[in-house]
Amino acid sequence: MAEIERHTRAVEQAKLAGDTMRRLEQIGKLSDK
Repeated sequence: MAEIERHTRAVEQAKLAGDTMRRLEQIGKLSDK
């Protein structure tokens, strides 16, 4: 069970990182204009 919890946390962190990257990209695009 610990393995599953660790995997779930890793997936959630990856999703958060992806969302953060997308937001940073959007902010970058807006600041370029």
